[in-house]
Amino acid sequence: MKNTTQKRLFFLIGFMLIVAVSYTVQMMYAKKEIPAVSEQTSSPDSTTEAQSNDFDTSTAIAKALSSVPGKIFRPQTKAEVASLYDGITMITVPHLFIDALPADWSIQSTADKTLFMKIITALILRTNEQILNERTALRLLQEKFLKQIPWNQNETDFFNYLVNKYDAVLKKNTAGKLAELIDKVNIIPPSLAVAQAIMFTNWGTKNQSAPYGEYGWINETAYAPLQFASLIQATDSFALQLNSRSQLLQFREIRRRLIPYERTRELGVDLLDNMAQFMSFDEHYVKKLANAYSQGLIKELDHACFEGTCQLIDNTITFE
Repeated sequence: MKNTTQKRLFFLIGFMLIVAVSYTVQMMYAKKEIPAVSEQTSSPDSTTEAQSNDFDTSTAIAKALSSVPGKIFRPQTKAEVASLYDGITMITVPHLFIDALPADWSIQSTADKTLFMKIITALILRTNEQILNERTALRLLQEKFLKQIPWNQNETDFFNYLVNKYDAVLKKNTAGKLAELIDKVNIIPPSLAVAQAIMFTNWGTKNQSAPYGEYGWINETAYAPLQFASLIQATDSFALQLNSRSQLLQFREIRRRLIPYERTRELGVDLLDNMAQFMSFDEHYVKKLANAYSQGLIKELDHACFEGTCQLIDNTITFE
């Protein structure tokens, strides 16, 4: 009985010694690891600075605020226009922009209609390139915001510029305004601009100073067709109306859903039924616009691109 008690006591003492040694070893390793952990831990300021280096927005913002490169012409004759676009297809377009149609412009053949479509296609591609430059910079701001990296003054000024330009007023907070801008700052289907110009100018033979049929308040007293000094100004304004007017919210929502599939379908045709609010006082407007689509190969223009790049669409939809 006595031997058994001694054996149990020795066993207990041995077990306690083992536990004590194990604990001591663990503490020694833990103390060695502490300096290593502390060396790898950065201060909040240094982490933010490292993350900020991944978002060089200054170049993107400068590009967004600059004019799209290209040559702008004001031809004196229709023959001069034809020579500029000679040998150029409607799908692969150079950076050549006709800012005003010549005085002798007329439509006498299918070739003249094709020439008119080339002119408008180049103009809307130019506008789309400008929009996508804005969108690229906007998405960099969005990424910084989602990572909780503060914007600098240049970024804040650019964000406020877009808010004012696109009338992003549906939400009060920054997150809401970002979401609204991501929805608004996006491309206009080339076919839609061409069909609109065909309908309102009869292939460029009338209303050349109001080619897209835009209406607006003049001197805050009269709601009338807007007049433009150049085709570039008119095209930019047409796109901005589609991208900013509150009445066209559904148009933009449908566009957001369709753009990921834009290379396999004609985007403009799919958006036709959502254009009614662009000219709500004309109940036949959408029908007339659809009729313009039936002339020529207008639908194919949604696949048009500038020479050297055929990816003008931002397919990634985020911040919904």
